[in-house]
Amino acid sequence: MTLKQSLLFVMYYTIFQAVLAGAAGLALRYLAGLHVTWRGVALLFGLLACCGPVFAALVYWSRAARSRIWACATRFGISISVIVGFYATAVALSARGMGLSPISSEALGTYIGTLLLLGTPIAILTTYSMLRWRGHSYPRELSSGRFPTRRRE
Repeated sequence: MTLKQSLLFVMYYTIFQAVLAGAAGLALRYLAGLHVTWRGVALLFGLLACCGPVFAALVYWSRAARSRIWACATRFGISISVIVGFYATAVALSARGMGLSPISSEALGTYIGTLLLLGTPIAILTTYSMLRWRGHSYPRELSSGRFPTRRRE
C-alpha cells in the first residue's frame, strides 16, 4: 500500500463515516424518537474518523512483511484484531456518550479480551493458509495483472 493509496483510503473512509454518523443521528432522532444530540453525533464521527489512519497504518505494517509468510500472517492477524477492537470500542463509547447504552467498562474489556484471545489466532491461521495456498506468489502476480493460481508440485 503506497502513501497515495493510504491517503485515498483515509479520505474515502472519513467521508463514509460522516455520512454514516449523520444518517445514524437522523434515524435515531426522527425515526426511533430517541433524544440524540448533535454533540453525540459529532462524538460518534470523531471517534470513527480516528480509526481510518490507524487502519491504514496497520495494513501498511502487515503488508511490509509480505515476503515472509509467517510474519505477514501474524502481523495481519494482529492488525485485524486491533482494527475490529478499535472500531467496536469507538462505537460503544459513542453510544455511551449519546446516552443510548449503559455499557460498563468491564463488559467492554471482556469483549476486547475475548476478541484478542479468539480472533487473533483465527485471523493468523487464515492468512497463513491463504498465503501458502497461493504459493506465495501473490504480490508479483497481482502487479502484473494476472490472477494468482495454485502452483503444481
